[in-house]
Amino acid sequence: MLIKLSKKQTTFEASKDIAEFSRLETLEISAKHTCHIIIDCGELSALKKLYIYADGALGQCLLTLKSAQNLEVLKLKGISGSHELRAGHLKNLKILQLANCNLNTIPNWCCEQRKLESLELQNNLLESLPNEFEWLTGLRRLNIDNNLFQEVPRVLANLEKLNHLSCDRNRITDENLFNFKKLKNS
Repeated sequence: MLIKLSKKQTTFEASKDIAEFSRLETLEISAKHTCHIIIDCGELSALKKLYIYADGALGQCLLTLKSAQNLEVLKLKGISGSHELRAGHLKNLKILQLANCNLNTIPNWCCEQRKLESLELQNNLLESLPNEFEWLTGLRRLNIDNNLFQEVPRVLANLEKLNHLSCDRNRITDENLFNFKKLKNS
């Protein structure tokens, strides 16, 4: 089952509004203003896919996510404060998107996602990737388009399964392209 919601409240506790949908597998929320979205997935134990899209130009949208250990797909677009997201319980994530979130560093919890296969970090303010990024040993796809990278991150050379890298619209110069040769699957 899929539910799509567009809310205008400043605080939206999704789990209270949709708790009766205990078999809900996919939830998509769209916010077009300043808000705080609270989701306790303890009530939504079947939830596997969560998409939250916020228009950052119209205000700041914060997310509180609890008990989401069954989530396999988490796509956040325009969400502020993803660094503060309590995400240590996310142990089954395969696909993660943090696009347009004004990130200048990767949240620590991202590198703890051992099952992660696809990571989308486009349209942020990233200049580098942390050394802990090499912990993402199952990562196959990485999108770092439209950030502030000046060279291909060296840590990517340690990701043996990485076979798709998109890094358009960065500040990578021709002389800094040599790091592509260090990628295992290049």
